[in-house]
Amino acid sequence: MNTKTLSVSMKRTIGFLFVLFTMLLLLTIMPSTIIDKWHAQRWEDFNKNMAERERILQSRLPDGMTFKDVPLSTVLEEISKVSGLTIKPWKDEGDRKVTIDISGMTVDDALKAVVLYVDGEGAVLIEQKYSLHHSWGQYWLWGYPPNP
Repeated sequence: MNTKTLSVSMKRTIGFLFVLFTMLLLLTIMPSTIIDKWHAQRWEDFNKNMAERERILQSRLPDGMTFKDVPLSTVLEEISKVSGLTIKPWKDEGDRKVTIDISGMTVDDALKAVVLYVDGEGAVLIEQKYSLHHSWGQYWLWGYPPNP
């Protein structure tokens, strides 16, 4: 190897090491700030979603929401339409027959009444909407997390 080739090779190696060192330095300084901001934004979004969900659960259903011997899934579909929440029955419980009057109740009270009517602790699921994904969560009669 001649000196010119060695010099070019050393310059490339030094350049590579400089870029690598700079990247490592940036990775140790910046990500915590970026990740902290990302986490803070996710928590803010989560809290907004939970506040909106709570507002919806406390809103009142219209008059005329009386059901006689209809499937649980039909009752939950009607509550979903009126409230804007996405609600579905747990597993096979959608075919269970329900006779209930939930007119004028809050959405929360109506869901409690429906769940108590069918004797099913896990009878109702509500879609949880997060910034990056959606999932389903069991509706708990007495708040979440349930008290043992």
